[in-house]
Amino acid sequence: MVRRHLVGILLAVSLVAAFATPALADGGHGSSSSAASSSSEQGQKTHESEGTALRGVITAASATAITIGGQTVAIGPSTVIRFHDKVVAPGAIPTGVPAVAKVDATGSALEVTLLQDPNIPKGESYQGVIAAVYGTSITIGQYTLTISPSAQVKYGDRSIPLAAIPTGVRAKVSLDKTNVVTGVKLFSDPNIPKGESYQGVIGAVYGDSITVGQYTLALSSQVVVQYHGFRLPASAIPLGVQAKVKIGRDLTVTKVKLEADPNLPRSKGLRGTVSTVGTATITVDGYTLPVDPGAVISYRGSPYALSAIQAGWDVKLHLSSSGTVVEIKIKQGPQQQGSSSDN
Repeated sequence: MVRRHLVGILLAVSLVAAFATPALADGGHGSSSSAASSSSEQGQKTHESEGTALRGVITAASATAITIGGQTVAIGPSTVIRFHDKVVAPGAIPTGVPAVAKVDATGSALEVTLLQDPNIPKGESYQGVIAAVYGTSITIGQYTLTISPSAQVKYGDRSIPLAAIPTGVRAKVSLDKTNVVTGVKLFSDPNIPKGESYQGVIGAVYGDSITVGQYTLALSSQVVVQYHGFRLPASAIPLGVQAKVKIGRDLTVTKVKLEADPNLPRSKGLRGTVSTVGTATITVDGYTLPVDPGAVISYRGSPYALSAIQAGWDVKLHLSSSGTVVEIKIKQGPQQQGSSSDN
């Protein structure tokens, strides 16, 4: 009897457990489903807050809206428009180019990424041939770009003013994030020699400029003209001779070193035969030289007048740094023709 009672109790417990297990299982499944549903809703909300992406070709653009992939979305002052690392102004959005627009739940573009832009070179710099230069822009290669008034223009170690940028030469421009040219590096310049000096034949000399070789350069007001021991004024620079010019950072010639001068001997001392004598000049061995009014003229220690010197006399001249005769020593006069010269 007791045994039957125990068997009955065990059977009842088994039935209760059997019916309870599905309920517990159902309860667990319901909890998992609820969590998944909650996660899905959260993900949808996050997706909505981050916006959706539209891909396609921009067919229309204005300062307030663009049409991309057939859908028009609003843009505003807070919309970021990019082409690589460049920021593009709303009014400069190109059409006919592929792009990706990130749009929020209200249909406004948060960000527009251009995949192409025919008006802006890719990257922080661009190389090409300069086709035109205007007051505020420069055309290089296929691009016409705004140039900063403070842009640095370099050719070698030289700084060039914006107005002096040449056309038809290859250059490299540097761009800031707003696509403005901040620097120009010229690879050549037909108007300026490269480096601090240049050597060539003097073709012309004007009051404020000099032509050496292919270049016409401004003369510094403090220019130094040198020929051996002589220092000459700019007005005395001869033509057709080889010279080396030194160029300052302001592109003016600060020094002219002559390799030859048909008007001057190679040293300040000259001895030779007199061919002619003028009122203030003397010609010796082909050089016609100005005579200083206070020049010392002597013959064997005795003073002599310039006008008394005759052609054929042997004289020794001493010149100043400017090429003016400051001393004349008559070494052989008419009385001593044929005699040995004094030293």
